[in-house]
Amino acid sequence: MKKAVIILFAFLFSIGLSHAQEKQTAKKGKPEITLCEVAHNFGKIEKSKKLVTHDFILKNTGDAPLIVQRVITGCGCAKADYPNAPILPGKEGKITIKYETTTTGVFNKTMTVFSNAEAVKTLNVKGEIIDK
Repeated sequence: MKKAVIILFAFLFSIGLSHAQEKQTAKKGKPEITLCEVAHNFGKIEKSKKLVTHDFILKNTGDAPLIVQRVITGCGCAKADYPNAPILPGKEGKITIKYETTTTGVFNKTMTVFSNAEAVKTLNVKGEIIDK
């Protein structure tokens, strides 16, 4: 009878230990993208400037490499440069938005950032292009 109780106790203990390891493994191994800022206001820009740029700094706050897969700008007037190499946990990268100042007027553009992290992020740039 004592052997049966000891075997049962050992079995239950091993199941509990296995479950705890599975939970811990599930928490690890995921990248997380954190942006230092999500919006930038260029203010008034002279049309003659032709191009303005802004760097959005991102950080991998997860515990697996972060891969920025693509950034959709939504128009031909904006382009995005982003890291091709994985961003390791705790490290930073940058997304550079380039906006062409060819048309006068107010603009407000949203960019969508896709990565291997669970969350899709959005960035926003705005300003006013003036003749001068």
